[in-house]
This record gives sequence, structure tokens and C-alpha cells, in this order.
Amino acid sequence: MPEKMSKITYGELGDFLTSIGFEEIKKTGILFSAIMSLIR
Repeated sequence: MPEKMSKITYGELGDFLTSIGFEEIKKTGILFSAIMSLIR
């Protein structure tokens, strides 16, 4: 992962997801969860 990714705060991430729209969040939620699990 690029270094920038690790510096993103959960607040910024939340704002980003909100700007995408909740329908997109539903579609990508599972994928996002998997990605976050890998980052940890």
C-alpha cells in the first residue's frame, strides 16, 4: 500500500465514503472491510 493510505484518518475516510453515497457504500462495504483487514 502507498504510504499516503496509512495516514488517512477514519474521519477523512468517513467523509470520503459519505461523498460517494450510501448506495455505493453498500456495494463496496464487503470489499472495503476485506481491504481494511489486510491493512491492519
